[in-house]
Amino acid sequence: MSAFPIGKRTVAACLGFFLALCSVDVLAAEKSGAAGETRTVNAKVLNVDGTPLAGAAVELKGIDRPTLGLDKTWTFKTDGEGRFTAEFVNRRLDPEGDDPKAKDTSRPGWGLYYFLVPPDKEQSGAVSGPVNFHSTLENPEDEWGKAVALDGPSLEVVLRMKKGIVVEGVVLDLREKPLSGVKARLFHDLHADSHTGLGGEIFERSATSGADGRFRFDNVYPVQFALDVEKPAVWLKTQRGEGGEWVDNRIDVFPVKEDETRVWVGIEGSTNQEFKVYGTLVDAKGKPVPGGDITVALSYHKEPETFRDSHTFVEGKTGPDGKYEVMLETPWIRFIQGEKGGMESAYAEAEPTAMSRCLPPGKYDLRLEAGAPRD
Repeated sequence: MSAFPIGKRTVAACLGFFLALCSVDVLAAEKSGAAGETRTVNAKVLNVDGTPLAGAAVELKGIDRPTLGLDKTWTFKTDGEGRFTAEFVNRRLDPEGDDPKAKDTSRPGWGLYYFLVPPDKEQSGAVSGPVNFHSTLENPEDEWGKAVALDGPSLEVVLRMKKGIVVEGVVLDLREKPLSGVKARLFHDLHADSHTGLGGEIFERSATSGADGRFRFDNVYPVQFALDVEKPAVWLKTQRGEGGEWVDNRIDVFPVKEDETRVWVGIEGSTNQEFKVYGTLVDAKGKPVPGGDITVALSYHKEPETFRDSHTFVEGKTGPDGKYEVMLETPWIRFIQGEKGGMESAYAEAEPTAMSRCLPPGKYDLRLEAGAPRD
């Protein structure tokens, strides 16, 4: 005989609770998908004129953190009607994990993806809007289009090749003399979710400036693009449009208007370390500190924007008289730090209420205070 008598109401309550648990389990399974379940993207690639593009190579690139870590691009090829099918597995991919199924990266899994077709001689390529398959990265719309969710058994996607535009420009030194032999790099960005912001670059190409400092890119995909130039030029001023006003800043991302067929970019850059910070490092009593460490945090934009802007440092030392001098290749300084073992560090940085987050080149005397030694 049981110590706790069970009546009809008790049995009904227990049965209801059990069924509720089962219901929750079923709903969870339906939401996540059964192990090994697949999703299909049925896609079509069209030429600029709307006709099917047969035999086109198509790439699938993931840009959220899980898929970036795979360092993998999936490839497809269109048939005679310009069609291809991409099959996704309904699970997280983890090649370093213990689950054998998750280790298999032969097919894409959960993530945020773009389909893209590289340019050919006549057309500048094609890119889909973002395809979200259980990705936690929200990217509802960008220059490539509106996001679509792969939340059913299949999804229809159409990629259409675009007619390209021309991007031209000139590279000058700060005295407005042409710089030849400077490599310019152009690319588009899928906006990868990485700590550096890198990893989503596509359609990359390069051109070298001629004797007149000019460079040119043909057949460029007609949406927002980015430019970079390599040394000896360090980009400091920008001109948008031939004959336009010069801006004292590196402006390296360029939106493209719908009816625009040609974009002009003027670049002025320094070819030497032309900017200087200097001063004296003293202790709490005002005495010069010899052998002190000076660190200058440098930005490559007037207002820090990129990982490079926040992670570039130039180092120096104070002399026997406590004086220091550090030469820089840009005039945009995030802060200056002075250090010496056994004393608290000294800083020079822009005031929180200042118009700019960067300091200009010039003289900065630094005063250390008594404190714990640095680690």
